[in-house]
Amino acid sequence: MKYTKWQYYPLAADNLKAKKQVLENLEMGVLCKHTLCKKLLQRFSESSGDMLLIAFESLDLDADWLYKYATYCDGKSRPSNSESITWMDSPLWGLISFVDKHLLKSNEAVVLCENLFADRKIVTVSPKESRLLFFKDEVYHILTKENAGRPESIECAIRESEYQWATSVCSSCAEVPLGDIPSEAFFDAIVANTTHIFVPALDGEGYLVWCLCPENLGSVPNLEISVEN
Repeated sequence: MKYTKWQYYPLAADNLKAKKQVLENLEMGVLCKHTLCKKLLQRFSESSGDMLLIAFESLDLDADWLYKYATYCDGKSRPSNSESITWMDSPLWGLISFVDKHLLKSNEAVVLCENLFADRKIVTVSPKESRLLFFKDEVYHILTKENAGRPESIECAIRESEYQWATSVCSSCAEVPLGDIPSEAFFDAIVANTTHIFVPALDGEGYLVWCLCPENLGSVPNLEISVEN
């Protein structure tokens, strides 16, 4: 039986279907009145940038339902031996590796993950393991340079924040608040320094990463993407 694992699929900047999938997540965040998605959509709705898809091998890139659902080359929605796939073989590990490289870029690197369907009451009753930030009743999971080289902590933040409509960003911030976010100025800084937006794709079996163009990034240096697995 063929061994199956994740791989990176670089997509062109003019892949409108992939961009639409990312924008749908941002729009859902706006409908739920979340501050991060609102500001991301305001800034980047008309922007361009290459897309990176993280998915299992043998994905049919010409399938009709990308990137909401997956079709593999045998015509199935999942690889034939998906039951035996380990954590490190799954697309999640590809995203963890991507996030880890970002966190290693600088001491101010952060990844902010929006938890669309949680609020203060929910996380009080069911505490989370990853580091949380709160803005009013909004819940965010944050990764910093301290999480670099610790894949289990990166996995935890992604897993605890992830839903179909999840949105996360790779960015940087000189001062990360503890507990409560004092004002929208924090989101303004995060959005101004955002280099990548990533969302779940393929019905939870993969991820889309939007690599935003340098002219949209202010003083933040462009991050190179390694497409080696």
